[in-house]
Amino acid sequence: MPYTQTPKLPESHTKFANDGEPKLHLLTKGTPNGLKVHALLEELREAYPENSKLAYDFVDIQFDKKEQKSPEFLEVNPNGRIPALVDDNVKDPATGKGHNVFESASILIWLVENYDTDNKFWFKDQILRSKAFSWIFFGHGGESRYCVSSTLVTLGGKEADAQVSDPCKDKPTTSCKQITFLGYTRADQ
Repeated sequence: MPYTQTPKLPESHTKFANDGEPKLHLLTKGTPNGLKVHALLEELREAYPENSKLAYDFVDIQFDKKEQKSPEFLEVNPNGRIPALVDDNVKDPATGKGHNVFESASILIWLVENYDTDNKFWFKDQILRSKAFSWIFFGHGGESRYCVSSTLVTLGGKEADAQVSDPCKDKPTTSCKQITFLGYTRADQ
């Protein structure tokens, strides 16, 4: 990993059979965007306890020291923002180093597409996947970021059409909605 700060395990880290030498390195802070990735990593580890590729650690980026603007961090994320992920399970052919992924939405998508083999947190169906992408990118940009909730919700057994929730209760004039794609079970796909 190109970052020099010593990685550590999250305080909420639960021991699973997939614990081993970390191959996923999360560079983050305890902000909503940083916590989204951490939450998904924990959910994936619990859902796939035998998958050693899901062993991860994290570096707590210190904003007061401007670590997100350091040359080491900028090598992982040229945008200089958290979160960022280095996936040593996949080598970048250009550098021979672990694959760098940045922006929370991009990291979430990378993780579910590469490590959610049974589609417990993502969609096999291309139409549902397309709808999820639309809401993810709606929530990721523009003014929508102020009204789209980043809270991960367990919807257990809801139908696909019922996956849309209104996180804008405090802004009744805003018509934003969010599709919550993490942490629920679909009856079929």
